[in-house]
Amino acid sequence: MTEATDVATAEMLALQEALTGRYLVERQLGRGGMGIVFLARDLALERLVAVKLLPPGLAAVPDLRERFLREARTAASLSHPNIVPIYAVEAQDGLVYYAMGYVDGETLAERVQRVGPLPPAEVGRVLQEAAWALSYAHGRGVVHRDVKPENILLERATGRALLVDFGIARSRAASPLTATGESLGTPQYMSPEQAAGEPLDGRSDLYALGAVGFYVLTGRPPFDGPTVQAILAMHLTRPAPPVASVRPGIPPKLAAAVDRCLTKEPGERFATGEALVAALQSAQMPAAAVAPEVRSFQRAAELTVVQVFTLALMLLALSELRFPTGGKILLILALYVALVITQLATRARALLRQGFGYEDVRAVFAAEARDRAALAAPRSEAEPVMSTPLRLFIGAGAVSAVIGLALGMPSTHGSLRNHLGWAFLWLGMGLIVVGLLRVATRRIVSSERPQRVAALVWMGPFGRALFRVAGAGLAARSRAKDPPPTVSAYGQRVFALLATFPADDRARLGDTADIVTRLERVVKLEGEREHELERAVLEAASGVDGLGAEGLPGTAPPSALDSQQAQLVTDLRDAQQLASVRRATAFAALESIRLELLRLRSGLGTADQAQGALRAARAVLAS
Repeated sequence: MTEATDVATAEMLALQEALTGRYLVERQLGRGGMGIVFLARDLALERLVAVKLLPPGLAAVPDLRERFLREARTAASLSHPNIVPIYAVEAQDGLVYYAMGYVDGETLAERVQRVGPLPPAEVGRVLQEAAWALSYAHGRGVVHRDVKPENILLERATGRALLVDFGIARSRAASPLTATGESLGTPQYMSPEQAAGEPLDGRSDLYALGAVGFYVLTGRPPFDGPTVQAILAMHLTRPAPPVASVRPGIPPKLAAAVDRCLTKEPGERFATGEALVAALQSAQMPAAAVAPEVRSFQRAAELTVVQVFTLALMLLALSELRFPTGGKILLILALYVALVITQLATRARALLRQGFGYEDVRAVFAAEARDRAALAAPRSEAEPVMSTPLRLFIGAGAVSAVIGLALGMPSTHGSLRNHLGWAFLWLGMGLIVVGLLRVATRRIVSSERPQRVAALVWMGPFGRALFRVAGAGLAARSRAKDPPPTVSAYGQRVFALLATFPADDRARLGDTADIVTRLERVVKLEGEREHELERAVLEAASGVDGLGAEGLPGTAPPSALDSQQAQLVTDLRDAQQLASVRRATAFAALESIRLELLRLRSGLGTADQAQGALRAARAVLAS
């Protein structure tokens, strides 16, 4: 999609006219071949929403219009913590649109473009959450058909992954390739059966999710080419390269899960999203258990480092250019840095109030530092130092400077030609300096230097001192002696949070306390069951020749296997994976309830969103 813009367009004005009295359309967020997305405010509920408008040219096609509406209504029936909710689907006055939840964050594609390939732990978490959403939708007969990094949103405050455009891609099912090069999905992420125009089921989405995993781990899709037809031919005929061959050092189980998703035959992939989640969880990615509040603080701390890096570059440029007002600007920038640190201290105090402490933040930075040291692969040497627009920007500055020298050097002092020469010279120099600053900033941000520096800062005396100052006046806590947050601690926070709501609000939230209690019971029982089954697998595997410690085939000849005991090992491992999936699903539902209650209490969420989390939790308990 194109960048966000505040300029009013004909489509925006027509949409605002249709929505008068219900929504206030504020600005355009993006534009693509199949939709224009606007930011709007729900006047009745006082919340931000995103409104996606079917382009008028497509809305004029009756079949496309009806299919869009039908599939949008189907997608609106989905209620899951990792699916962007759809609030309304309407068609009036030639306009076809739907309103959905607004996610303050960025797409997965934007994250990779901004920072490069992601740490394996973060990739595992994102794939798990997307697989949960896909499994939920597949169980209700909805196939996404357009799973891609642009359709996975990452919430800024929590890092939660949410899928968007569920079922909407079906509106193109009856169309051949369009003028924009799109068919039933996005070529780089199409399954072979989708590229061939064959009937699809949920395994097609899992192939696309595997391609997404390949992209976020390596920075490029598994297949790419000069034309759509060339890319589709690769999906149909070529095996996907093993992801570990492109980025060495990835945890083997994570690499195996991505590679299995990318097999050509649907029957060789994971049968369901739950099976993929179980495989990802067996990779034991620690980032999935980080509390959203701690993750939010970590991201804010990293952003502060990026800002300080950029300010340092500006100061360096000013000192080199001997800028006459550099002293005043230095004072202003110093005050800005002080303001940023004060804001971080305020966030740290809020974190302390919620029961977290310095050690929680330090543990997250330490874990990611270990990830980068052990697993991060070097960026491609073929990656350009600067983008084409930046080359043009700096080139224009050079041309302007040359013109200025040509006009100004030989001319008489004070003449018009001399003034024009100096104007072109200063314009050119300004363009070159700004362009080079942009290049330097981009290279710093796209590398992992800010994360490394942030880890050094926050794992050292500065981080500890900031939390000590931020906690001044709060009740003393002995966080160092407390164990890390457990599921029980999460449940206790939910009950404490519920107690802060007025009695009327608690009544509207209904059986929240009962649902939380039941979810905690499921998490506890399934966790105990998982550990018991793990011990049983090890005991059973040790008695079977040819099976290793994990119950996997060894080197002994098949004739040495006891078939009954080998089958027992297989059954126990399947039961262990099922318990793991149930525990993780219940934990995710529990955390989703807590998150929505926090938003509701802070005025950033609505009762409808909280009820959505409760409905999703009831579905988990009923399954």
